[in-house]
Amino acid sequence: MVTYVYAFVLFGAFLEKMGVGTYITQLILSILGKKPGGPAKVAVVSSALVGTSSGSSVANVMVTGTFTIPMMKRAGFPPELAGAVEAAASTGGQLMPPVMGAAAFVMAEFLGRPLQRHYDSRFHAGIALLIGVYIFIDLYTKKLGIKPLEEEFPPLIRLMRYLYLILPIPLIAYLLVAGVPPQHSAIAALTVTVLGGVVAQPTLSWTVKATTITGVALLAFGIIYAGLDPYAAVVMLGVLTLLAVAVIGLALRGARRLASLIYEALASTSITATTVFLAASVAGVVQGVLTYTGQITAMGLSCWSWQAGTCFCYLC
Repeated sequence: MVTYVYAFVLFGAFLEKMGVGTYITQLILSILGKKPGGPAKVAVVSSALVGTSSGSSVANVMVTGTFTIPMMKRAGFPPELAGAVEAAASTGGQLMPPVMGAAAFVMAEFLGRPLQRHYDSRFHAGIALLIGVYIFIDLYTKKLGIKPLEEEFPPLIRLMRYLYLILPIPLIAYLLVAGVPPQHSAIAALTVTVLGGVVAQPTLSWTVKATTITGVALLAFGIIYAGLDPYAAVVMLGVLTLLAVAVIGLALRGARRLASLIYEALASTSITATTVFLAASVAGVVQGVLTYTGQITAMGLSCWSWQAGTCFCYLC
């Protein structure tokens, strides 16, 4: 939990505070918002994309549901259906790699398998669930005769200028597939997330933004020149980037928001990590009791006997 989960919780918190989840929702709104049943379809697609970074169905609902549930109700969907669609889509989003839910790390630990080997099964399960929800929405929209919304959505051309905000998601996916340890992949993507947040701040001048990026690049070259282990260098660069951006936020009047975002992300990480660690501790106690008392073997034999009896009755 300390080695893997905390790094991903930290990464997800910074993605949320830097506005990546909100940006993804607005981007999908501009693409699908005016289609029949568009708000519900936006809920599915945006939940899948936000889920890749949050790894939490609750956080997914908080980010995407704020926009999609009211719009689904305005479009003509019953309130209970609007909530159900968002909940189902966010649950599917939790299964999407690379962050995924905390259960993926618990499974990897108990089964003794590398985390990367869980990606295929989790990805296929998430995609299958989301496709099912999307098809249901499309059919139900035709059944109810729901018309497209006539609202004005953010123009796609303007949103494309901030496409760099989602760069950490494909970056961490590539690093994990390339065999980089999960915790180091998360810290490397965290560095890019913070830099993207700096560039996206409207109150900062381009001089400050360029100076920050140049300073981080010089830090990277200095760490490499110092001859540190590559994985240790990644962690060092991530920590120094956070410190540098926090100092800039405290030193410049127009950059105070940066320091506030870093503080909020760290506070959110502590709260979320505590909850996840407690759940993992209880799961470890249950697993240990079942293993050392021999109950896990008895349960396996009982399941095997039940399945064998069922097959025998079916053949008879």
